Amino acid sequence: MNFIFFFANIISINIMSDYKVIKKLGEGYEGDVLLIHKGKEKLIKKIARINCNQSIPDTKYSIWREIDFSKFAKNNPEYFMQLVEYGIDYECTYKKDVPKFLIDWNRKEQIKEWKEDQKTLCCYYLIYKPVLDGTLTDLYEMYNKAFPSKFNRKTNMFPIPFYKDNFILLFQQLFILYELSNNGWNHRNAHPSNWMYKKTTKPIKMGKYTFKFPYKIILCDYGSVIHSSHELDDREKKDKYNIKADTYNDIISNLGDNIADPV
Repeated sequence: MNFIFFFANIISINIMSDYKVIKKLGEGYEGDVLLIHKGKEKLIKKIARINCNQSIPDTKYSIWREIDFSKFAKNNPEYFMQLVEYGIDYECTYKKDVPKFLIDWNRKEQIKEWKEDQKTLCCYYLIYKPVLDGTLTDLYEMYNKAFPSKFNRKTNMFPIPFYKDNFILLFQQLFILYELSNNGWNHRNAHPSNWMYKKTTKPIKMGKYTFKFPYKIILCDYGSVIHSSHELDDREKKDKYNIKADTYNDIISNLGDNIADPV
């Protein structure tokens, strides 16, 4: 295997007692995302149960792909969150609720499978920084609230600044996906809730381009990342899982009609 894993970064689970949970920010199928703090510093903690045999470093498993990705992210802090600590707890006591979306969709079989998966004794945790200001979904909602009164029904268009701002948001997304692809990576889960923004008054630099814009876009949630050199797991081999899912159409499909149509 051609990957060097930073075992020195694996911290004893006892040190986690220094962190205090503020609130849960979100949930996935396997784990939760928590806002935590240590002293005055706020951080993001991702925690999930895993099969204990996945605690051995192997990029067939998503946890080790994510940790491997952190090395690339470290060299590109302007586009990605930074992993500051991670570890495996072999006697995990963390209790996760049944994901709300499984209940809402009445997925009884999946809930049964999920409960079986939760019986494993092992958990992993990942701690990231910085804490960001909101999601791309939040930004779209803000724009949708700000501009409806200015919508021109004759031209079926919003004012030019509306499109200019959304083009800049789109450009940032496409540039980040280009950087990933150009370096052999695919995110595979680039929906609006995984695109975050940070308010800024500083110029934003993306490659050879530098521009002023109040919202800097950062791509988050690396649980589905894969590199072209990673070995596929059994499910991916069986289902012929698409490892090149970061496409222009995927991004456009996340936009509202009034933004996507002119694009």
